[in-house]
Amino acid sequence: MKTTKVFLSGAFFFAIIFFLCLSCQKNVQNPAPGDVPLLPDSTAALQTKQNTSGYTPLPQNYSMNCPGSPSYGDSIIYPSGSYKSPDYMISPVNNPAPGRYFSWPVGLVINDSTGTIDVTKSETGLRYFIGYVKKGSQDTCLNTLIIAGAGYVDSIYSQSKQGRNTVQPYFNANSGINNICGFGENGHCLWDLSNNATMQKIQLDRNTGIIDLDQTLQNGAFGNTPVNGTTLNAVIYYVLDAHNPALQSLQIQLMYYDRVSSVPVALQAKIENRSASANGNQIFDSGGPSAPRPPIIIITRAP
Repeated sequence: MKTTKVFLSGAFFFAIIFFLCLSCQKNVQNPAPGDVPLLPDSTAALQTKQNTSGYTPLPQNYSMNCPGSPSYGDSIIYPSGSYKSPDYMISPVNNPAPGRYFSWPVGLVINDSTGTIDVTKSETGLRYFIGYVKKGSQDTCLNTLIIAGAGYVDSIYSQSKQGRNTVQPYFNANSGINNICGFGENGHCLWDLSNNATMQKIQLDRNTGIIDLDQTLQNGAFGNTPVNGTTLNAVIYYVLDAHNPALQSLQIQLMYYDRVSSVPVALQAKIENRSASANGNQIFDSGGPSAPRPPIIIITRAP
């Protein structure tokens, strides 16, 4: 499948960064006990991406091998474009019969009548089910599709454990892929282009995307005397290929608790379910309209 390559001049690229920096803001929340804070939606940069067709439960009966079901030409789609580029849209390449389209989990922006996907507005770095029901039929056909990009596995880390607590990104919905960015000046990825994470004292390596949680805590990112549930919401703009800089964004949620036992049970279960799905390279769907983004990363001082 062909992917349009967009090259940025140096001046234009830095103009992008300047614009993004204008929208940066510090966002620390102290939630009520037991609350799971949500991302703010006051700026376009921090709006959670939604499935335009709404949520439909994953069917119990379906087929993964249907003649004439829609195909997008490949099993993985790579985002394209830069800031203010037209949205990158893809449609089925095999001209399937009229029908209805659905997707799981929440995060894929798909037209429920044509199957056209807005890659730019969809959450990237995830594996999706594309559901298709041919007009006049009750049968659901499912295909999988990956929108390439980066993510972090939802996890709980304890500062008291030996060694530094660092969070590695994973790529293309495959937690088994080693960091594709390279290290040092030879790296070809660019992270935190808007400085949103840096301005919030989140220690994030700009070449690799690795987050140092211990240093983030030492930096005072959660305040001088953080309370349980203190939350940092950040949006990270990044590109995974400096020679073909498709600008992507990833929302993350960092949380502080004094010890693992202080983390609400419901939140622990949510993180465990998400982590199992990511590490098993599975499609996340909890039976409800829950989205796998933003990843939730918790740091505690003690077990």
